[in-house]
Amino acid sequence: MQKHIILAAIMLGLLWHPAWLSAQEETIDQTALVLVIDNSGSMDTNDASDLRYAATRLVMTVADDWDEIGVLCFGDSTSTMFALAPMGPTDQRTTITDQVVRRNCTVSGGTNMTDGILEGINVLQQSASKRKYLLLLTDGEPTTPGTLEAVVQAQNAGIVVVPVALGSDVTEFFSAVEQLGLNPRKVGSSAELLREFAEIYSALKPDRYVTVLEHGGTNELRVNAPQQVNRISFVLTPGSSIVENGIPRTCPGDSACRPDAEDKYHLLTIDEEPVEGIWQLGPGGTAIVITRANFRPALAYPPTEDTTQTGYYIPRDMTQTLIGRLQGEMEQQDVPI
Repeated sequence: MQKHIILAAIMLGLLWHPAWLSAQEETIDQTALVLVIDNSGSMDTNDASDLRYAATRLVMTVADDWDEIGVLCFGDSTSTMFALAPMGPTDQRTTITDQVVRRNCTVSGGTNMTDGILEGINVLQQSASKRKYLLLLTDGEPTTPGTLEAVVQAQNAGIVVVPVALGSDVTEFFSAVEQLGLNPRKVGSSAELLREFAEIYSALKPDRYVTVLEHGGTNELRVNAPQQVNRISFVLTPGSSIVENGIPRTCPGDSACRPDAEDKYHLLTIDEEPVEGIWQLGPGGTAIVITRANFRPALAYPPTEDTTQTGYYIPRDMTQTLIGRLQGEMEQQDVPI
């Protein structure tokens, strides 16, 4: 029986450690992320509701305590909204995230992407983390020279650049970064930014994955003990609700709900070891579900020279055969992740 199990693991490219790996307990999983956010004049139209800052606050809110996050905004020049620092205890995040609102971005005007990237590089080089990322959000082409060279400089410094385009006006720059081996992401409207940023952060963290509950699509989440989930965060639009094991939980109203600084979403987090249950989407709205588990799938954006990662990529909406030692015996589980 064990021979068949090990063979199955090899065929899948997944040979797991005899015990479940806990990414939350290992400092090698520390991530340093700088978000470089476009605040040019065109954003007044393309993101009038400032959802780019709400999405940034969401990443900061769901990050691990030891993750380092910094936030820059750029227009004609670059401004620091939040200096790179560990996020610290989750019960103190509100003080941190409340700083990341549009009025605290002191620049606007053009699209000096070059300056934003270079400043992001300078900030990340201060971190001792082995995994450094720069998330670049823009809705237009750069208005200054040297942007592509700045991306190359980031790559040479071991920084993974994740470009995100809002709208359809970013074409030439994204075509150029694709030639550098990057995989730029595109969103059609600012309403998609919460989900997009959640998915990007999940891709950077080896123990995270994202599910979206919506009417007309997947509207139920089931979690069982073998999946070793230890945290679920539901990102709910105001007035949306989740039904947990038959009991409605509505935000605002539920004592466990945390409102966003500008009420763009509410966060309902369940911390248990392990998390088990069935959750369904209540009437109206959608829910972005960020799940953290005690095993380590591979990174979608593995940094160069990071020997802690295997380099496998596991689609997060697929059923995978996971091998682990449960209660002292080697067992095989088909677990949807």
